[in-house]
Formats: sequence, C-alpha cells, structure tokens
Amino acid sequence: MKALFKHDSQISPIHLIWGPIAIAAVIVAGFVAHYFHDLPSCPFKVITGYPCLTCGGTRCLASISQFSLWEAFKYNPFIWLTVLGMIAFSLLVLIGRFSRRQLIISLTEREKKVVRVAIVVSMAVNWIYLIIFLK
Repeated sequence: MKALFKHDSQISPIHLIWGPIAIAAVIVAGFVAHYFHDLPSCPFKVITGYPCLTCGGTRCLASISQFSLWEAFKYNPFIWLTVLGMIAFSLLVLIGRFSRRQLIISLTEREKKVVRVAIVVSMAVNWIYLIIFLK
C-alpha cells in the first residue's frame, strides 16, 4: 500500500464531502436524541429480536455529539470507526488541499481484496458484539 501527498495543481474537492456528511449526521443525531426521546424501535429488532448492523447508531452519533467517545464506541463500534474515519480522511484531504498536494492511496489487487475481507469481517464481528451486548 502506498499513501502519499502528490503535488497537483488540479485537485478535485470531491473527497472533502465525507467529513461534513459525518459531522452533519452527528449534529442531527444529537439534536434528535435531545428533543425526541421516544424514537421508533428498529423494525429488524422488533421482528427478529436481534439488533441489526446499525442498531445503536443514533445513540452512537448522539454520544459523539456530546464528546462521549467511549459511550459512543460501546453503542456501535463500527459506526464509531466509520464516522471518525470519514472525518479524519476529509481532514487529510483538506490539509492536502491547502498545501496544494493531493492525497493518493494506491492498493494492489491483493491489498484491495484484503481490505474488502477486513471490512466484511469487522462488520460481522460488530454484529456479534451488538447481539451480545445490545440485546
């Protein structure tokens, strides 16, 4: 895997959008959790009795909005990592934009496969965690 900042005068700002989307989700979840206490239950959990992959996501985002990072992590580790990763990635792209450099991450085909498998495995582990601890 190669990750580097390459000097580029034509930098596309498209990757800057992920951080603001994550921050907006955190703000909205914090607002919803503060003003609407009786949110509807997860339909998947109501039908099956088990939490879905994103159960605890709203509480996770609301906890992030209050800077209770440990509480947020306990609600849904995968959502926590995804949101904070999106913000960190956008910050790296923003730093590159100000320094007139483009963040380039290149992976070989084998590394891409490893990343895909790691994401699927982490989602499965997260779901097992949610089934055990959020039931």
